[in-house]
Amino acid sequence: MAKQKKDWQRITLPTNRGTIIVADVVLVNEGIERDMKIKEWCASVWNAYADNRILIQTISDEFLL
Repeated sequence: MAKQKKDWQRITLPTNRGTIIVADVVLVNEGIERDMKIKEWCASVWNAYADNRILIQTISDEFLL
């Protein structure tokens, strides 16, 4: 993505960016517990950016598929 010069459409940053932060994830012991916390974190962020989902999916589809 970085090699392709493109004017990217801006994502609107939400005021609340999720209920879980990276610090919450790294405080959990490695293994299944941390894996579960990472999934919770991802869901939290994805929910926080709900207003941008279509744009994020479009950009991802364009460059990752």
